[in-house]
Amino acid sequence: MRNRIAKRFVILVILVVISLISSPVLAQTYAFVLDKEIVHVYWEEDGTLSLAYEFVFSNANYADPIDFIDVGMPNSSYSTSRASASVNGVPITHIAESPYVTNGIELGLGSNAIQPGETGTVRFSMTGI
Repeated sequence: MRNRIAKRFVILVILVVISLISSPVLAQTYAFVLDKEIVHVYWEEDGTLSLAYEFVFSNANYADPIDFIDVGMPNSSYSTSRASASVNGVPITHIAESPYVTNGIELGLGSNAIQPGETGTVRFSMTGI
């Protein structure tokens, strides 16, 4: 009787382990090419720096939409209130501190996300750095 219970227990443990291993994983698949990156740097008369970026992304056909972009800043002396951004000429309003890049800005593309198989141009500028 003990052997039967022990065998059943071992089979149950194996089934639980197998189900954990084969359970679906919810993660995003980012796969893109940065076709072009242009950075313009301007020293202003007041000693501050202004930056203007242009990024051209080609998103893979099988990837999730590119919905967030993080842009590094040269130092921590900046304010998101002095930033602006657009995707394919359409302004975006989600401009915040990046949770992933130290001294970085997070651009939330929202409804302007670059869809699978598409190419998109993201422009970002900041003054007063």
